[in-house]
Amino acid sequence: MMDGGVVTYVGYKVPHPLRDEMLLRVAVKDNDEKTARDAVAKACSGCVGLFREMREAWIVSLMGGAGAGAAAAAAASAAASKTKASASKRK
Repeated sequence: MMDGGVVTYVGYKVPHPLRDEMLLRVAVKDNDEKTARDAVAKACSGCVGLFREMREAWIVSLMGGAGAGAAAAAAASAAASKTKASASKRK
């Protein structure tokens, strides 16, 4: 997030360990809330991509290097089952 772009400061605080919340503070050069929101969204997208790559590499290592196609299929299957589990918890 702080790669020399518009973001000048990023900080976070967890007010209480038993509460499921985090306060995120982002300062940008133009002091515009939309710019800050866009920077956070971009950083989150980058994290999603990084975690996807890490998960696929982990699955390939578990399969003994069976190939990227098999890893992608296994990752998609794992993501689908996690989505179903999350949806059933919400009901």
